[in-house]
Amino acid sequence: MDLVHLADLNLPNDFENYDGANPRARVILSGNTLYGTTSEGGQDGYGNVFSVNTETLVLNAIHVFNNADNGGITPEAAVVLAGNTLYGTATYGGANSYGTVFSLNTESLHFAILHTFTGGKDGAFPFGDLIVSGNTLYGAANGGGTFGYGTVFSLSTNGSNFASLYSFTGGSDGAFPPQGGLLLWSNTLYGAAAFGGSNGIGTNGFGTVFSVNTNGSNFTRLYSFTGGPDGAYPGASLIISDQTLYGTAFSGGAAGNGTIYRLGLGTHASNFTMLYSFTSKNNTAGTNSDGAYPQPGLVLSQNMLYGAAREGGGNGYGTEFALPLPALGPAPIPLNIQLIGGSVLLSWNDPASAFFLQSAPTLTGVFTNIPGATPPYTNVITGTQQFFRLMANSS
Repeated sequence: MDLVHLADLNLPNDFENYDGANPRARVILSGNTLYGTTSEGGQDGYGNVFSVNTETLVLNAIHVFNNADNGGITPEAAVVLAGNTLYGTATYGGANSYGTVFSLNTESLHFAILHTFTGGKDGAFPFGDLIVSGNTLYGAANGGGTFGYGTVFSLSTNGSNFASLYSFTGGSDGAFPPQGGLLLWSNTLYGAAAFGGSNGIGTNGFGTVFSVNTNGSNFTRLYSFTGGPDGAYPGASLIISDQTLYGTAFSGGAAGNGTIYRLGLGTHASNFTMLYSFTSKNNTAGTNSDGAYPQPGLVLSQNMLYGAAREGGGNGYGTEFALPLPALGPAPIPLNIQLIGGSVLLSWNDPASAFFLQSAPTLTGVFTNIPGATPPYTNVITGTQQFFRLMANSS
């Protein structure tokens, strides 16, 4: 599978320090306004929430972090928008210096502290993006918790009902949940812990993919990275398509520079596949231009995965890339049916007898094998209707 190199990145020079510096998260679009965060810079040097008008290109700092109000500092994550309210996290600061969850009204610019982390069972240092579902926010804290390896948490959008849904042990379940944030699908949260797993405790492990119900029940480790060809340190957020998770591992792979992977759920469960291994972080122009160390999460659009690698490329400052979304399995085998006189002729491509022909009296009835049926197969019409299907030969 070929990865398409879209662009080499160069040194950024888009933010004046007063407006903010080092924007590390994605922006969101609402109407003709973009909203985002800068982790540093600004009037007090601790970051901003900013807006950009897409027509006038005017950038405004709509909230300045300085911790004078115990609201936190250094917002590493993106903001999410529900109605006219932005929700986000400040990774550090707050009354206890372990970070905060905040809200910001886009019209009145009223700023509110929804939760101040204590560094205890609730968690510490919320790096990842929040998810808003109805009147509930979900997120992950990169430290703290019962065992000191991070938590998954929820709280109401008004700041009430805070709950620590899961505390990572640093063992086989993982350690230090995703800096990119969680994924919500149905009533289940999915994420990737950057360390831990069955191959090492804490920072000695190579990370996991996990799921946990929104009420905190049924935590499941879905995959544990080995640090080898599959990848290592999957700290980015996940995306989902056709019951399959897609993500990136920061390093590992054939050259140690990171991978793109997929992991099946539901009918595709336990189907882990390494889709692409980045080749090099070489800074020489024109060589090994796929990049190294994919850090942000992926975006899926029209059967194409898009992402960015932090280093490598022709300029040595990273790349943007695209990878075609691979098929989950072999192409379906068509069963061709023809009516010829008083018989039905069935034909199909059956390489090495890979399929059984089955029939049933009703569509919801019990299908049974037709002994000795090979293509083309003639079925003489002698009675009521009959339904046919092909079933893979698992032997």
